[in-house]
Amino acid sequence: MQIVGQASVQINTHDAYAGVAAAMAMPNLTPSGPGKTVVAAGVAAYLGSQAVGVGVTYRSENGRWLVNGGASVTSTGSTGVRAQVGYEF
Repeated sequence: MQIVGQASVQINTHDAYAGVAAAMAMPNLTPSGPGKTVVAAGVAAYLGSQAVGVGVTYRSENGRWLVNGGASVTSTGSTGVRAQVGYEF
């Protein structure tokens, strides 16, 4: 993609800043013990762009597995999602 003119550069920069805010807004908290779930919300701002996010983390009954997911939406209307799985030993 070829960027032409200062306006295009500013729009792309603003989208990039919103992406940083989106990543920062997704919470990643760990449950206190086996069989527990944490639901969390976060907000973030980065160089004039804002985002809100939510996340959920579950720790298995045996305490070894963690499953996590998160989503965020930015002030530009972009959305982001992630999923993670971890094993503790």
